[in-house]
Amino acid sequence: MASPFLDAQLHTLARHLTQVDNRVDVDKEIKYLNDTYNFVPQERFKEFHHDVKDLYEFERDRKLSKVSPVAFAKFKLDQVTGNATLESHDAALNAQLGSAGA
Repeated sequence: MASPFLDAQLHTLARHLTQVDNRVDVDKEIKYLNDTYNFVPQERFKEFHHDVKDLYEFERDRKLSKVSPVAFAKFKLDQVTGNATLESHDAALNAQLGSAGA
């Protein structure tokens, strides 16, 4: 699993590409950025290109412009405290499946 810092870095690069994609070839721009800034060694360029290009396509095609900051803060708090809804549903489902199998 990638770090949140890496995610933010890659998203920043992807957003840059959405701002210049009408003027440049995106694949060439990714190579140019890595050649100029040396984000990754050449032997890791294929992975770098893949991740940046995928995030660029995600950013380019994004439909949603915002989510509720209060709801997101609650979600993050629930993740930290282990009270995330998905985890609760998973536990309930596992309990039901365990009871059904007995």
